[in-house]
Amino acid sequence: MTILISCAVSQIGLWLLKDSSGREIPFHATYHNSRFASPIGPATWSHWNLRKNEPPTGPESIPNVEAVIHCGPLSLATTAVSHAAELGAKTAVAFSSSSIRFRDIPAPLGAPDLVTQLKSQEEAFKARCRSANVRGILFRPTLIYGAAMDRNISRLANSIRNLPIVPIPRAANGLRQPVHAADLAQAAMKAVQCAPEIVPLAGGSRTIYLGGGEVLAYRDMIARVALILRRATVTIPMPDIVKTGVAVNTLLGGRSALAAMIGRTGLDQVVDNDEARSALLYDPREFCPTKDELLRRPNDLVY
Repeated sequence: MTILISCAVSQIGLWLLKDSSGREIPFHATYHNSRFASPIGPATWSHWNLRKNEPPTGPESIPNVEAVIHCGPLSLATTAVSHAAELGAKTAVAFSSSSIRFRDIPAPLGAPDLVTQLKSQEEAFKARCRSANVRGILFRPTLIYGAAMDRNISRLANSIRNLPIVPIPRAANGLRQPVHAADLAQAAMKAVQCAPEIVPLAGGSRTIYLGGGEVLAYRDMIARVALILRRATVTIPMPDIVKTGVAVNTLLGGRSALAAMIGRTGLDQVVDNDEARSALLYDPREFCPTKDELLRRPNDLVY
């Protein structure tokens, strides 16, 4: 039996394939972008345009699959489940976001439209698993890092790299829990292996939060990235950063994403990993990324 990885050219897909050597269960990986050209790891590859609802195509036919791990946008997960079920998949793993909890507050700090969208996509995934008689496991990770492909920590690192001295607001004390993409990949594999225990009934679904192994203040996260990149830091005083972000955003007509982001640095965004530990033996690492994991795409990816 084979595990099908959809949207494998992604930070979680990358680590799934990097860790695939020596596994008894083979992977069949799919790429969404037709320009992708460089395989990763010992996997068979196919092109799979999920947006056009087309089945995977490639030089080799896809054998019967045991499960699908969808590493791409949640909006495409239902299509991945449908085609994987036709290939024999009994388990589907997909990734949502912990933003469904943390951004469920009024604008400008919150994002009601995003939360509504995520909830709708999660329900669609569960409904598709139910109709296909597939066990569905949905993960809600916190800030993902580890492959220099994310839009949060890597974007922060690229900004820090260009600064001679990094200003750190003293009031940016909201707690964060960054999670390495490799730990998410391991959780996905464990979910496939233990699916009947995690979701006893075929067609049922379960949602699990996945946070990193360390909780730290946003200002300390900035300082650690700066240290890794060998940049000096300076702490700057600032009044209540949440109120400041809201006020600046209001002054700018409610259209400043940067001001809203600054305001959120004073809010906690932490999840409880107890359920994941119990169900998956989940043991994520502390936040200690390498420079390469922060700043550049891996050499074995070609876009």
